[in-house]
Amino acid sequence: MNDVRDVNLDFERQQRTGLAEAVFCEGKSTEQLRTICDTIVAEEKSMLFTRLSQDQYNALGQSHAGVLDYDAVSRTAFHRHGGSANRLPLAVVTGGSSDVPVAREAARTLEFYGYDVLEVHDVGVAGLSEEPGCSSRRGSCGRGFALR
Repeated sequence: MNDVRDVNLDFERQQRTGLAEAVFCEGKSTEQLRTICDTIVAEEKSMLFTRLSQDQYNALGQSHAGVLDYDAVSRTAFHRHGGSANRLPLAVVTGGSSDVPVAREAARTLEFYGYDVLEVHDVGVAGLSEEPGCSSRRGSCGRGFALR
């Protein structure tokens, strides 16, 4: 592990588990996040940031422009991808539009770890089998799914 002041970064996690380190950003100070960014850039490490607010990202952007791939809807960011390309495509499906932020967080996490992700949003309570035109999208996913 790499001690970064009051933050421990587990750079050996990927070798042990196959999954790169992730940082839960809610409650972290800007200084802690800057230190983490400085460390991962210097050591050329992959890192997933979750629950990274727009304000936190903006504060980081002043000193780390272009370092992170940020998505405001999911409140996620990453530096480099944390996994090898997985050939199995996966789908993240939402019943309603209020589910999009958490679904987007899941999709971005899967993308970070190398998965090809199909996002299908706001299918309603009837589910995928009732959505017009959904069968063509469902066919592009490696695993079958139905939501009822």
